[in-house]
Order: sequence, then structure tokens, then C-alpha cells
Amino acid sequence: MQETSQKSRLRLTDQQLSILVGLAMDPKWLTEQLNSNQLVYGVIKPSDTVPKGIGENESFLIAAGERQRIIYFSVNEDQTVEIKDSQNNQIRRKKEVTVKQLVRRFYQTSKQQQQVNELVSELRTE
Repeated sequence: MQETSQKSRLRLTDQQLSILVGLAMDPKWLTEQLNSNQLVYGVIKPSDTVPKGIGENESFLIAAGERQRIIYFSVNEDQTVEIKDSQNNQIRRKKEVTVKQLVRRFYQTSKQQQQVNELVSELRTE
């Protein structure tokens, strides 16, 4: 019984979670940016200029050199992921999913896990 609950509490790194978020929001943009070695993962710093509604505990995905589009996300204590798609410093789209939903959709099979981990290896960090 304990083993099963351990498996369901899969621990994802922030970078793995960022790839799952990118896949949920815009898989084409995500793979295009990764293929051109442009996708950067980071965490909001107090000195960052962010759109209204973005908190300081949020992470983000951005294409290097392109400030037009940024996908911000944060995980709440209840494992709900709040995702905000920002374009030209305006939040254009919001989405809420659970970590469990992201895992079920994009990280369920060993093939999916391998693909996500390969994408993580291409991700640059700020």
C-alpha cells in the first residue's frame, strides 16, 4: 500500500514541470524554441519586470532574446498548477491544471518520460 502511494507522489523537478506546462499550453512553440536552443527556464527575481498578476514565487519559460511571449507558472500547496501565458507584457490566457493531470497527459508512459527528460536536457536555465 505504501509503495503505491509513493508512486502516485511522483516527484518532478522544476524543469520537468516546466516542460509539462509548455506541452499543455503550446507544444508547437515549445518544440520550436527547444529545437533552436532558445528555450530558457527561470524563476522570478525581485528585480524582474513582470505583468500585473504575476507573483514572485513563479517560474517561467521564455524564448531567449524574445521578450514578447513568456509562460509563467506556479504550483499551489494542493498541487494545482496556475499557468499564465503572457504576450507583450499582458496576460493573454490563464489555465489551471493539477500536477496529476499534467503527468497523466504527458508523463505517463516510459516513452513519454524519456521524451520529456530529453526535452529537459535541451532546456537552458537562467
